[in-house]
Amino acid sequence: MQAEFKTFFEKPYALVLGGGGAKGAFEIGVAQILWDIHRLPAAIVGSSIGGLNGVLLQGGPNKAWARWQSITAADVFVHPQRPLRDTSPLRQMLIDYVSENPLNIPLWVTVTEIPGGGQVVPVETISQQLTEIIGGGSFFPLLKPQKKRHRWLTDGGMWNDLPVSVAGNLGYRHVLAIYIAGYGPIHPPLSGMQVKRIDTPWELGGFLNFNPVQSRYGYLLGRLTIVRLLAGDTGWYTIVAPNLAEWQRAVSAPGWQALMASRSAWSAALAHWFPELSSGADPSGQITDLFQIYAAQQHINPAKTYIVSTLVDALRAPGQTNTVRIVNRRLRIFRPQRHDPLYQALRILRREFTDGTPK
Repeated sequence: MQAEFKTFFEKPYALVLGGGGAKGAFEIGVAQILWDIHRLPAAIVGSSIGGLNGVLLQGGPNKAWARWQSITAADVFVHPQRPLRDTSPLRQMLIDYVSENPLNIPLWVTVTEIPGGGQVVPVETISQQLTEIIGGGSFFPLLKPQKKRHRWLTDGGMWNDLPVSVAGNLGYRHVLAIYIAGYGPIHPPLSGMQVKRIDTPWELGGFLNFNPVQSRYGYLLGRLTIVRLLAGDTGWYTIVAPNLAEWQRAVSAPGWQALMASRSAWSAALAHWFPELSSGADPSGQITDLFQIYAAQQHINPAKTYIVSTLVDALRAPGQTNTVRIVNRRLRIFRPQRHDPLYQALRILRREFTDGTPK
């Protein structure tokens, strides 16, 4: 971990979760790594889906992610052919979850009152404050606002989509903020705050596209992004492979055998330069390492995400599939010598893409 983050985590920090609808699984992925390295927040402040994630994280990232894996659009809202959709499915989902996972981390959520404007709600008892929590995450105008006395409560992201300033007003000067590209304004932090902000470079999918496939994709990217940030990476290649067999089809049988035979000779070098490859942070495992190194040599954009087929296309025709040349600084400094087994393996891989992958 970088020294600046070690220093940052020495003091209590607030985790700020921004809005972004169905892209919110990314925030759970980030939280999973933070919990794994025992850097739990002193408090959570959330807007929109960030507030709902703040509730789910009361049970820990494992339970939160287990819940996200089963969320579909039908679990969030009913689909009549009209706006202001019913939030009763979302309410029931939260009731079921909260009954087993009570509040254990201080939580604040933002709401937009009509009339009244932006407000901050301290959550003291989740089961008794579902109206405020659901109202603050209601994705207006798609979901129906919640009524509280004589006012309507709607999406807190409309007022402050990344409530760093809210955390500052609550007394937290160390903030880790996750921004997943919601649609609301962002208030600037207060003077004297130390803010570490995670802006996802990835396209995380549709705002209302709640489905297990998109959720898994966002969750994995959240994990990878925070791992790279903590390690000081400036660019990487994210490859989400459906399964190991698909990677094996990317190289012919003789070429694959040559790559695997040379692994023992260069795995130590890879572990030195790319510790994430041996730590399990890469969702498709060490099998992707040569492809990533070759992609760096070909100047493939490291800020894009790929499945196997799209990376293969980019490697075969980088000038056509990648219009922006972004250099991955960490991979750039690794230059194998011509006599190294890694260099020979890269030559084999290059021939495979130059000549076409044998069927």
